[in-house]
Amino acid sequence: NNLSILFVVLCALFATSQAHLHATVGNYTLSVGFNVEPAWNLQPNAASLDVENSNGTGVSNLNFTVTIAAGGKSKLVLMKGLYGSPGTYVGRFLPTVAGVYSFMFDG
Repeated sequence: NNLSILFVVLCALFATSQAHLHATVGNYTLSVGFNVEPAWNLQPNAASLDVENSNGTGVSNLNFTVTIAAGGKSKLVLMKGLYGSPGTYVGRFLPTVAGVYSFMFDG
């Protein structure tokens, strides 16, 4: 099962409130955003993706990556399951520019 999703996280760093974006893809409900919101420039953060099946149960043991793009640069990051939170995955990175970030998940 390949899961390819493109979400543009339309939130500027330094904004006062952010929210996760939600989507249904096939039988899965997805929620994506920054792990720590609001996101701040030069403060460790992560791309966060929650994956639930049609029963609302977190989907564990997925293997995928995220390409994080902002300011004309991109970085490929391995997504890892968050301990104690089935269906929650994070790809840690350091935001280095204020502006629009896009997260493209593949796996």
